[in-house]
Amino acid sequence: MALGLGICGLALGTSQALRALRGGAGEYFEVRAYGLAHGNARGLKGSWTWARIATITVPARSGAAGAYAHRFGNDYRCVLGLTGGGRVRIDGLAAGASALGNAVIDHRPDARMLDPEAWTRRAGGRLLLGAALCVGGVLAMVRYISDHPDGERVTVDASGHTAHEFVRGADDTTIMLLGLGIAACGLGAAILLGLFVHGRFRRP
Repeated sequence: MALGLGICGLALGTSQALRALRGGAGEYFEVRAYGLAHGNARGLKGSWTWARIATITVPARSGAAGAYAHRFGNDYRCVLGLTGGGRVRIDGLAAGASALGNAVIDHRPDARMLDPEAWTRRAGGRLLLGAALCVGGVLAMVRYISDHPDGERVTVDASGHTAHEFVRGADDTTIMLLGLGIAACGLGAAILLGLFVHGRFRRP
């Protein structure tokens, strides 16, 4: 469990580090007359006219975001799809992120609004199938461990001497890997089932 939590923390830290490196020190967005500008302390990194913004993806939020979500910039995320390919991501780490997203919507009222969670409704059956496979994987690994318990082997040689030998059912490395697999499959089943329930009962 400690190793699993460490891996999750490493993944989260790596994601945050990559976002910080991508944005650079002093990252900012500006709304200008012609469109949107993006830069940092080193200068302007890019700009996009309003006409280039084809789609706007803003998740629906209900209730106040938690302190950790706000600290990591996950309390708000707006993704702008550009004509000809490419995307611009604005998250809660940007100053005035929600006001910035609203300004883009005001300047591009004819852009197509997308729901980032619509795929959970379309993939309902596949999510359930994935959750069932994860549960099956947990059961298979638990059964393997139970079918390979530690035991004692008794042998009798030709002269009638009896020997008792301790036999390991599975070595420590196998048990550790199976434990990680059980934790990963259990977490995967919970996430997939949660996504299914969320997509099933959330109104578009």
